[in-house]
Amino acid sequence: MLKSLVHDLHPLVILSHKMDWRAIDLEFAQYYSLEGSPSVPTRTMVGLLLLSGNNSTRRFFI
Repeated sequence: MLKSLVHDLHPLVILSHKMDWRAIDLEFAQYYSLEGSPSVPTRTMVGLLLLSGNNSTRRFFI
């Protein structure tokens, strides 16, 4: 469904294919608890950070 909304050549789609998501998951695993409510996946958190449009991530796409 999302593929029908976002073009494959969008810079964030291209970037998402280049990222080593396993390495990111391993790096952030220490901050996630195995108890309680399910955690938000790291891919979602990184994606939201990139979409937030703050200056530190925005300049990569200008």
